[in-house]
Amino acid sequence: MIEHIRSQKMRAFCARALENAEMAEMAEHLAACPLCRRLFLEVFQEMNDHQPVSLNLSPELLFRHEHLDFDQLVSLADDNIDDEDREIINIHLCVCGRCREDVRSFLEFRRQIESAINISPAPGQPVKWTEKLSGWLYRPKAQLRPLYAGTIIVALGLALLAFFLLRDDGKKDQRALTIPSPETITPSPQPSVTASIPAHISKLGEESDQISGGKHSEQPTPIRGIGPATDKDIIASLRDGDRKIAISRTGAVRGIEAVPDNLLQPIRDALLSQKIRKPDSLNEIAGEQGAARGNNDRKSPFRLLRPGRNVVAEDQPVFEWQAVEGASNFEVQIADSRGREVANSGRLSASAGQWSPATSLRRGVIYSWAVTAIVNGQTVTSPAPTAPEMKFKILESSKMR
Repeated sequence: MIEHIRSQKMRAFCARALENAEMAEMAEHLAACPLCRRLFLEVFQEMNDHQPVSLNLSPELLFRHEHLDFDQLVSLADDNIDDEDREIINIHLCVCGRCREDVRSFLEFRRQIESAINISPAPGQPVKWTEKLSGWLYRPKAQLRPLYAGTIIVALGLALLAFFLLRDDGKKDQRALTIPSPETITPSPQPSVTASIPAHISKLGEESDQISGGKHSEQPTPIRGIGPATDKDIIASLRDGDRKIAISRTGAVRGIEAVPDNLLQPIRDALLSQKIRKPDSLNEIAGEQGAARGNNDRKSPFRLLRPGRNVVAEDQPVFEWQAVEGASNFEVQIADSRGREVANSGRLSASAGQWSPATSLRRGVIYSWAVTAIVNGQTVTSPAPTAPEMKFKILESSKMR
């Protein structure tokens, strides 16, 4: 049970400005505490300008929100309603002008439509199909309501719309599967020697350091509905572990399943030119030296492991550095592209070896980081003042999605 209720809390209770659980707890306390009940009456009268409390229990006020729906209008027009519902409807119609207008309009509509349906054609005169349809859609005795007829018409319209959309999608798929003719692609000469792949992608597979144009006994993997190609159809290929990525004379890239269509052309260009273009984002964080940092005539005293001049997906990355013999503590500083400090780890123990910021870094921003160690009472910073900055970039939100 809560303590006695203060005046400010009682005002919030009278204004119903509290959570449901707190309102219920205070109501339970008021039921058992005469002192708080007296405070409730005082606050309630003050908030209502000391006006006398009055209760209106009239049936009109009780049923003022019981507006008529379509089914009730139909039952009322057909005189197919029980006495209790009829009494409630009559009480509501006394105070609701909108529902009175709805009843009047509906009864007038019923009178007009019934007079039109009851018109019989002259003997020998054919009945128009529109009249047959209107008579079938609305039959008072069969109680087929106009709402049901409208629902049927809307459903038919949606079915026709879906049919035409499916036809358009089928045509688009057929156009997407159209393979360019061999004449539209200029084949590159098959390389007779192997070319090495740059070291930063050598981990693609144990044998991914060779691009060859020779023949292989394995059958290439068919992709996206394109049948397997023979060895003579392949003009360039890349061995990636147990699989082979190849490009045929028709320009089809084979051997890669989970790659978006917009990346197939860059892959095709890389296989044909035997060159892999370095992303622009890596050039931005290459850690080039500036005049303020001097010449690179001194190596860093210890290595910063990660993030190391790359783009990371996490906005709270884990920073790791090499252990330093004799170090008593470490401190990590993170700065933005203008050199302003945005995060600091404070003093970390010598056995830490890694640290992650407590708050998220901004996406799409390039940062630099450094670690300061206290070794035998002396301050040592990596990277050294004359070494390139250790930069990294947080992946943009759009690319993250």
